[in-house]
Amino acid sequence: MRFLGPAALTLVISAIPVISQQPFQPPVTGVVSPGQHVYDLGSDIAAPELIPASQPTTDDQSCRQHLHGKVTLNMVLDSKGVPQSFYFIEVSGNVLDELAVVIVTGDRFKPAMRDGVPVPVRQSIEIVLRACGTTIADISGKQVPGFRLESQPSQTFRSFRAPPSNMPLVSKGVTAPFPLLTPIAMYTDEARREKVNGTCQVGLIVDAHGMPQNPRVLRSLGYGLDDMAIEAVERYRFRPAMRQDQPVAVMMSVDVNFRLR
Repeated sequence: MRFLGPAALTLVISAIPVISQQPFQPPVTGVVSPGQHVYDLGSDIAAPELIPASQPTTDDQSCRQHLHGKVTLNMVLDSKGVPQSFYFIEVSGNVLDELAVVIVTGDRFKPAMRDGVPVPVRQSIEIVLRACGTTIADISGKQVPGFRLESQPSQTFRSFRAPPSNMPLVSKGVTAPFPLLTPIAMYTDEARREKVNGTCQVGLIVDAHGMPQNPRVLRSLGYGLDDMAIEAVERYRFRPAMRQDQPVAVMMSVDVNFRLR
């Protein structure tokens, strides 16, 4: 199918925090408890050190697609050196975002130290990745299209990048997700022939990392535009909703407006 013409969109934030359906959420150890002070990197803090770990890579010479990009996340490390929360600050807008989340989920560190005592800290992490479009085995062992790293990711750690403090609230104490990337949905040939204008409303969960989860059509347009709206929303990236300076998942809706020029 050939896609013609862009569609405008409007984000409509409308719901409540949820804590389920977060497939990339790192394991919770309970070391960083609510209200516990989390330090910023400074002269009195010995910075955490990444414990090197080798990621699986491919030297496949038949790559269908090569991707190279950078992803930046904010993160909190507990006093055992385990990432407890992390979320997007800058995104690549493709599968590299998901690979970055998987990498950070598995990262382990020698913890930050203050006066010889391990302490939780917050910092930003910049990950440079190279990936190859190839075939991978799914959970059933079937070979399906996918991506593998071409080389070990480069991880650079910097001072924490504080998000804006003036974001609107979606419920008591919870700020709204902030869209970092909203690719345009495209018209189908059928919708253009029929001169369709209108709005497809899509509901989704924005998880604690800023990834869209479980998009579903709430108000349909037909003519293949519902699928185009879902396809676009699946590529959205957000700075997640925040509650007490911690990223949380929320439900929201997105109005994808199709207007012929």
